Amino acid sequence: MNVINEASIIDRIRNDLVGLKMPRALEALGHIVRRLEQGELSALEAIDILLSEELTLRENSRIKTALRMGRLATIKTLAGFDFTFQPSLDRDRILTLAQLGFIERCEVIHFLGPPGTGKSHLATAIGVEAVKAGKSVYFTTLAELIASLAKAEREGRLQERIRFFCRPSLLVVDEIGYLPVIAGGGNLFFQLVNARYEKGAMILTSNRGFAEWGDVFGDPVVATALLDRLLHHAVVVQIEGSSYRLRQHAELMPEHVRSKALITPPAFAPAPKPRGRPPKINGTSLSA
Repeated sequence: MNVINEASIIDRIRNDLVGLKMPRALEALGHIVRRLEQGELSALEAIDILLSEELTLRENSRIKTALRMGRLATIKTLAGFDFTFQPSLDRDRILTLAQLGFIERCEVIHFLGPPGTGKSHLATAIGVEAVKAGKSVYFTTLAELIASLAKAEREGRLQERIRFFCRPSLLVVDEIGYLPVIAGGGNLFFQLVNARYEKGAMILTSNRGFAEWGDVFGDPVVATALLDRLLHHAVVVQIEGSSYRLRQHAELMPEHVRSKALITPPAFAPAPKPRGRPPKINGTSLSA
């Protein structure tokens, strides 16, 4: 093949790559052709590298977009989690959860522990793994979630908003128990949990034991209904330890705060069933 024909073919390849919208392959073409001419690559190896470069770019773009859409802007990874600082955690158990089988089984993971012990980090890291695996993920705090549902209820589109939160394969709800729940918020959260029950996986993080959820949501009946769904197919991970964020300033913390590292959730005892017909929350029977 003469130089003119070779240049013409390369120009056609460039035009084809532009037409196929393959910018990374187009960028790498010149370098790959030079390596091919120098005998460093075979024709098949050159094609393989060219396509791999483009595929990597597209996959990175997909992950970046999915992370943004899922509100996972602050990227946390399992590789970046310091398991040595939280020896109560079973590292192998967390890595098993990161294999994402719980998503296929529509299970709920609960991360419980004091502030700063890594609950949000682990929840986010597993969410990132799910995005990389092609799963749809959405991350929100409980306060943001309830505010969104309350706004939708006022505007007469609550069911539409519940359907929105039911679409992701994995819904991550962070910071349960950190802020007061608005009046009726527990009711709204129950409706969403009930809609996702056995249909979609969730990860929840909380600094409060399950027996305190009646106080968290301001209604022990609603809390009982929530836990009935959320603990049926569940994995509970209790994190014992000090705040990772305050590790460098532990000496400045009061002794009673330093020593109170563990939140021990009291054993959850369902409220006694009332006589007669079971109460309903917005038309949904709590015994359903």
